[in-house]
Amino acid sequence: MQNKRVIILITAVLALVCLCTGAFAQEEYRTLKIGSEGKDVTRLKIAMYWLGYFTSTNVSDEYNRVTSERVMQLQKITGWRKPALPPPNCRN
Repeated sequence: MQNKRVIILITAVLALVCLCTGAFAQEEYRTLKIGSEGKDVTRLKIAMYWLGYFTSTNVSDEYNRVTSERVMQLQKITGWRKPALPPPNCRN
């Protein structure tokens, strides 16, 4: 009986953590360009820090000229191409 209570408690805590952290939230993607700002830019810069493209995790939320240059470096090294724009009837 005690094990069942522990399992229920752990399940409830995990569910609460998932809800509070947005684990079930739908991600939205957008084209970033110089001047874009937001949490997605910050996440990109932190990910690029871990890949060696920035020297500090103290990054701003602005996609600027330096960010653009680092992204182009990453794209060149990996062979990624610039994504194509969606057809005009699919754009916001």
